[in-house]
Amino acid sequence: MNDQRELSRSIPEEIKGDGLCLRKHQLDLATKMYSCIDSDRDRLRKFLPWVDNTTSAEDSREYIVSCQKRWESGDYFDFGIFRSEDDSYMGNIGVHSISWDNHRCEIGYWIFGEFEGQGVMSRSIWALEKTLFELGFHRVEITLDPRNKRSEAVPKRLGYVFEGVLRGSAYESGEHRNMAVYSKLSQEYGSSTAKAKTFEVRMATESDARGILEAHHDSVHKVAISDYSLGVVRSWSPEVNEERVNQYLESSFLEETTVVAISDGVICGFGSIVDKDSELRAVYVKDQFGGLGVGSKILSRLESIARARGLKSLSMDSSLKAERFYLKHGYSVVERGEHTLSSGAKMSCFKMRKEL
Repeated sequence: MNDQRELSRSIPEEIKGDGLCLRKHQLDLATKMYSCIDSDRDRLRKFLPWVDNTTSAEDSREYIVSCQKRWESGDYFDFGIFRSEDDSYMGNIGVHSISWDNHRCEIGYWIFGEFEGQGVMSRSIWALEKTLFELGFHRVEITLDPRNKRSEAVPKRLGYVFEGVLRGSAYESGEHRNMAVYSKLSQEYGSSTAKAKTFEVRMATESDARGILEAHHDSVHKVAISDYSLGVVRSWSPEVNEERVNQYLESSFLEETTVVAISDGVICGFGSIVDKDSELRAVYVKDQFGGLGVGSKILSRLESIARARGLKSLSMDSSLKAERFYLKHGYSVVERGEHTLSSGAKMSCFKMRKEL
């Protein structure tokens, strides 16, 4: 890499990504930044120790001034994340712990709760790491508290390599915390990013049956299990075998219109509707593909099909974990109730509906 000052000036003040834009902080963001932090304080403070020290818009203003000074010195580059369609402020992402001589840096990030589960952070990191590797960085790190499972899922799905846990390496909020370390090298950048981003959504065929059931099993057992007993989870999605595949082909597959998302030849998610009941049977995405926009693409395709067939609305029973996803896509909660599985077992759910 060339001279540090020259390279630091090469960091763009605006980076465009997929449906979003990363922008260097300006002072006119201070009031909005504080307001958003304050409204999401209880959630953010769990893993961000600086939140409790941010008590006014002036604190956010001082932070932005500090960021601007450090930007000029070339040791810290922090961006706001803005949604392209309406310029909504969604969170921050930055480059720190920079070693220009060793061609190494670290990415840190956080997002407001209302924008979780939409692939925002994955797309933000894609945009930022592309810039960093093109500037000549060889190694990009992400260090995080391993108890923050949502945050840890991001580097995993983007192809970062888990290197281990630094025990008690951070002292935050009055306690020593472990920190998990993930990294990506320049030679790994192209292949891992392409694999993470590329998927297609199409109508399901009979040959997809096993892959659909495997995606269902993965999603239920790795994602939904946090809200339900093991007995309910096993009843909801039993082990996939030939008998179950045949049962699916003879029943649900014939009754439902199903679409699948494919990545690198593997089914990473699916969803289905039942025309006669104006029912959305739900959208399922494998754990490793969560947060990449797969579920949103599947849901959009299903809603387009429903509209084309003259359906005026879609109703569904949402799992507890998935409620936020459907709310963000325009569904409303009618009531909290119970869903009866095919085995007869009952599980808590949200009865939801969307006018098309």
